Amino acid sequence: MTTIRDPRDVCISFKEFMKTDFHTALKATKSMLNYEKIYKTYDKNYLKFFRYDDIENNNIKTILDISNFIGCKISDKDARYISLKYSKDKVKELIKINDEHLLSKIKNKEEINRSDIVYFSKDNYRSFDTKTGFQTNHISNRNSGDWKVKLSKEEIDIINLEFKHLISKYKF
Repeated sequence: MTTIRDPRDVCISFKEFMKTDFHTALKATKSMLNYEKIYKTYDKNYLKFFRYDDIENNNIKTILDISNFIGCKISDKDARYISLKYSKDKVKELIKINDEHLLSKIKNKEEINRSDIVYFSKDNYRSFDTKTGFQTNHISNRNSGDWKVKLSKEEIDIINLEFKHLISKYKF
């Protein structure tokens, strides 16, 4: 399984998550979206695309579709439970607790398990939840389509031109 996401949302998400500039984020977006071309060649019985906006907006249906694809049918009740357990607010709370725990260890000069931190530099690190893979700032307050107000007109023109085929193909 993999997701397909509006490249403009991918770009702004990468830019904010990695704290980088537009051109670096654009380059990373191109790199990430190259996987779409590769994955399209895979046998459809082994790989399924899920739209990122469906994960946000139709999450229970998406959970049911994923469970069916992997041959693990679940009930609507279970899908609702999973949806609530991994809602944006619940994941943000999990990340907040992990961040506080990590900061406490740093402050108290306690040993930090290497699997609990993504370390880039002395001032650039994130807590990492080993059970879910979520990390600091993994969940933003943005929604799909927020690129319209986060990117400049020039940046939108650049990215629309760069990804016009993909935007058209998936009707983003």
